[in-house]
Amino acid sequence: MRRSRSFNRFHRQLARQKRHAIKSVIPRFRGGEAPAEQTVDHTKAILNRVTGREVVDELLEREA
Repeated sequence: MRRSRSFNRFHRQLARQKRHAIKSVIPRFRGGEAPAEQTVDHTKAILNRVTGREVVDELLEREA
């Protein structure tokens, strides 16, 4: 079965769109830095540290 010219052109266009989408995302991960438009939420890490300290303090108080 032969494939038509339009079929081949359509799939080349789809491949081009996928490449452009991937290339637009990759620079964000190359530098190892977070992009400026993305905000990093550190609250979970801070809460984990604080609760960890509180647990250690409670254990030390119980032993004393």
